[in-house]
Amino acid sequence: MKWTTKSTVVSIFSIVVCLLFVPGLLLAHHNHQVEANYNALVGVTGVVTQHEFINPHTVIHVAATDEKGNREEWLGYGSSPSAQIRLGYSSHMFKPDERITMYGFPNKDGRNIMIFVKLVRANGEDIPIYQTEKNDLDAFMAIHNAKTFKELAETAKRYIGGQPYQATDDK
Repeated sequence: MKWTTKSTVVSIFSIVVCLLFVPGLLLAHHNHQVEANYNALVGVTGVVTQHEFINPHTVIHVAATDEKGNREEWLGYGSSPSAQIRLGYSSHMFKPDERITMYGFPNKDGRNIMIFVKLVRANGEDIPIYQTEKNDLDAFMAIHNAKTFKELAETAKRYIGGQPYQATDDK
């Protein structure tokens, strides 16, 4: 009888310990502070080469030509497809060779990967962004005392592929 009580207590204890650790493990993947440099904003202007509408994050591939004529491919990842569907996105949202500017926070390790926080089409259309990315951009702008990209100090931003497309609401 004691063995049954002891094994029950051990089982319950094991379950409680597992339940305490699992949420932390699930959220660990979303610690963008570890990967992204939130002190620099990059604007990549170029053509969409691919749009991956996949879990856990959608990915937009943009090829830009730098000031020396070299082609750079940047990957921007955003929120999940389910979150983006609520904003009107679809797997056909971006066509190959469509020209856009993708703004984001680059990876700290120097790879051409970013968390995108703003997307602007060549015609000036500002594409809706999920609230988390908006909050990251708003915080960056507030730290730099800027309300628009024009007001942002040149030292706080870097452009690849020429001058970025300006959203019609970013005067």
